Amino acid sequence: MGQNMSAGGAGFSPFYHGDDLNASTLAVGVNQWLSAELPGSPSPRSGHASAISEDGSCMWVYGGFWEDHQGENKVCFQELYRFHIPSRTWALIPTTGPAPDTPCSQSAVIVGHTLYVFGGTGVPFGQTNGHSMYLCNLRTFVWTVAENNPDDEPSPRFGQAMVNSKTGYLYLFGGTNFFSFTGDMYRFSLVTNKFERVTFTGDPPSPRYRHTMVQHGDSLLLFGGGSPFPSREEFEMTFFYRFHLATNVWTQEPLLPDEHFGFPLGRRSHSTVLLEHANLLVMGGLLDTVETTLDCWVLDLTTLRWSHRPSMSTWPAAAYFHSSEATPEGLVITFGGVLSDRTRTNHVCLFHTRVPPLSALCVEAVAQQRLFSRDQCAAGGVPEHLLRKIFPG
Repeated sequence: MGQNMSAGGAGFSPFYHGDDLNASTLAVGVNQWLSAELPGSPSPRSGHASAISEDGSCMWVYGGFWEDHQGENKVCFQELYRFHIPSRTWALIPTTGPAPDTPCSQSAVIVGHTLYVFGGTGVPFGQTNGHSMYLCNLRTFVWTVAENNPDDEPSPRFGQAMVNSKTGYLYLFGGTNFFSFTGDMYRFSLVTNKFERVTFTGDPPSPRYRHTMVQHGDSLLLFGGGSPFPSREEFEMTFFYRFHLATNVWTQEPLLPDEHFGFPLGRRSHSTVLLEHANLLVMGGLLDTVETTLDCWVLDLTTLRWSHRPSMSTWPAAAYFHSSEATPEGLVITFGGVLSDRTRTNHVCLFHTRVPPLSALCVEAVAQQRLFSRDQCAAGGVPEHLLRKIFPG
């Protein structure tokens, strides 16, 4: 298990300029960022994996990496945390079974009540890389490993992208073993827990790592990434790669620029989340080996036009190796990562992209005030699906 490198304490970031708020609630308005380190939070880290529950009530975080300024002391964290979004509270979750032992730059996806974690590396980077799929039951908190023929599993790697295709498979693309980069694709059956290599045609992405991939309709969309020989042209965001699930064909899709700001610069180690109305949010990243960015862009997946968001680009989060998730109610959540001064953070940053529905505000109020027990809420007629959001575990 990783050790706690700092004793978390509450404290607001100066980036929030709204009314005075209670630090325990992390209330946040529309179109403004709020950042805080919360009691019980994970220690500062980067390269962790996160995934959000299907109902949007919890963000789960596994693994990560920390080192001091001199690079002499390094820690990889083999621990699972739950961030309960309505109450804004962290919990370290004790688990049993064989947990992933390569916890840096892994990929994580939640389907139902199962957390799937693949790949990753340890310290020194590239010396030990993961190639198995780990499953954690989020009701019993027991880890298991999917048994596969070694010839069918992906090669050991980290920095790959993995996504739920909504077709009964998890798809993963790319990654590196530190010495070489790959452009292959595998899918993992949610029924049999078996891997199979995907044979594809068309115009595929070049080998890369720390790219992002999302599912949209009947396609997977891939953005950015890096390789041993980074090329702004190769990884520029003037286009994206679309993988057509029905035909296993890759295509390049040209994009339209923001009328005033043009295109986002090519990047890796950024984050992307899907918002409502077919909008994709891209945040932060590494532009090359040293230059970072905090800019935020939204891609309209209907018109394929970029829109730069200066108001969001003041986000107080880490520039790269962070993780981001979004709830169905339009709340964007980022955690951890590396700041522009190369230090790591354990702050949670929140941004509402729209006014939440009344039901979501009520869930947050009940979860944060803690005036009623689960039984009292149930007796008062609170529906079961809202009870599950208010009271995790």
